[in-house]
Amino acid sequence: MVGLYDACGILRFAAHESADCLAYAEFFELQDGDFTVEPLHMGHSGDSGD
Repeated sequence: MVGLYDACGILRFAAHESADCLAYAEFFELQDGDFTVEPLHMGHSGDSGD
């Protein structure tokens, strides 16, 4: 899974492939430098929060 993050670091879109994130960016007319596409780290860390 990959995520598209805006310039503030907020996750705006998640998908299975980078191409999907780039299609999202094109649809909303986002410019290069306005977003990044990065892998999402899925799963549990095993930390119970105690």
